[in-house]
Amino acid sequence: MLFWGFLALFIGTILVGIEHYGSALAGREATEPLFHKGVYFVIYEITL
Repeated sequence: MLFWGFLALFIGTILVGIEHYGSALAGREATEPLFHKGVYFVIYEITL
């Protein structure tokens, strides 16, 4: 169970990194989300 917890946190960290660098590559501000918005973001925040 400890392994799965660390795996979930690792995947969450990877998604945050993709969001951060993806917005930089797209020329957006860091405060303008690419895909961390809406219902997906609420589920993401509750889960992690």
